Amino acid sequence: MSDETKEIIMVDLIQVTEAISSPAMETLGFQRGLDGLLQAGVGVDVITTDRSPSIRKLMRETYSDIQHQIDPWHVAKELKKKLTAAANTKKNNKLQPWLKAITNHLWWSCQSCGGDAEASSLDVFSCFLYLAKGRFFV
Repeated sequence: MSDETKEIIMVDLIQVTEAISSPAMETLGFQRGLDGLLQAGVGVDVITTDRSPSIRKLMRETYSDIQHQIDPWHVAKELKKKLTAAANTKKNNKLQPWLKAITNHLWWSCQSCGGDAEASSLDVFSCFLYLAKGRFFV
């Protein structure tokens, strides 16, 4: 999908017999679609995906000239899952009331960073430093 026009610009169908597994189908479809866009002369500067390890590896090894970003929704979901698991332990139960604020802060950091991933990371990290100073983590 184009970020500017919000239009779908590439669709490709992968048959089950073309790949050995579901993750392999995802990678094959992604690669075929991206190659199709590049061969058609579409300029791709940045691509945003989920946290798929196979897609991250493909981007790192094959398309290193294209900036790869992870969708903040997937990052927030994984962070909340891990923080909830930590907060459900007796030694970290004081973290429980902070879960929503932490994930909201992550969203705010992503929206307000102006595309600067390092600034967003530092901002999110500052939240954890604040909590650590409050001795919420053991």
